[in-house]
Amino acid sequence: MGLFDKVKDAASQAAQAGIEKARAAVPGVAPAVPTDFAPAAPEPSEPQPVLELESHIDGRNAKVRLWPDRLEWERPRGVSGGKITAGLLTGGASLLVTGVKGGNDEHEMVLLKHVTNVTSRKDGLMYYAVDVQTSSGAVVNTITFRVSKDEAAQFRSAILSAMQEQEAKASAPAVVQAAAPAPAPAAVPDLTSQLQQLAALRDAGVLTEEEFAAKKADILSRI
Repeated sequence: MGLFDKVKDAASQAAQAGIEKARAAVPGVAPAVPTDFAPAAPEPSEPQPVLELESHIDGRNAKVRLWPDRLEWERPRGVSGGKITAGLLTGGASLLVTGVKGGNDEHEMVLLKHVTNVTSRKDGLMYYAVDVQTSSGAVVNTITFRVSKDEAAQFRSAILSAMQEQEAKASAPAVVQAAAPAPAPAAVPDLTSQLQQLAALRDAGVLTEEEFAAKKADILSRI
């Protein structure tokens, strides 16, 4: 950048700073905001489980999540037979390299609408078992979650509360908008009676034949 360009750039920056200072000094005039500035849109919040805890299921650790409509748990898969064989042949060296955890975790789920009963009982010296009984058709199953005493009470209460909310939603009556009442049919005039009255007036001499004919045509035109 040459000397002229540097002087021009410095003058431009000074002029811009002076304009901003003058705008700030005038009440009610907001400072200029760069046109390329756009406020960041808030990120949508991810749904959170009602309750999340660690448990033992069938002798394996599991991550358990209770959602408003379902119960999910995730357990690491067991070690494959091939990995154990390779470990024995290499004196355990391969297990130290690859680890003993399976490649994929095991995910299971049960919908709360299939849960029929939730009970808790003492299981050992330090743990409690929360038995979740499910039924789908003729199939009845029980999943046992082994947790601490405090977690057992909280876990059972949370499941029952979520089940009650599901039942309340299912049994809530649907709001049906009442249809507007149909308009009442317009009263149909008794034409026969009117014609009879008109004929009686003619026979009594009150109406002439011309008047009778005109009135009769008027009545018939309303049909």
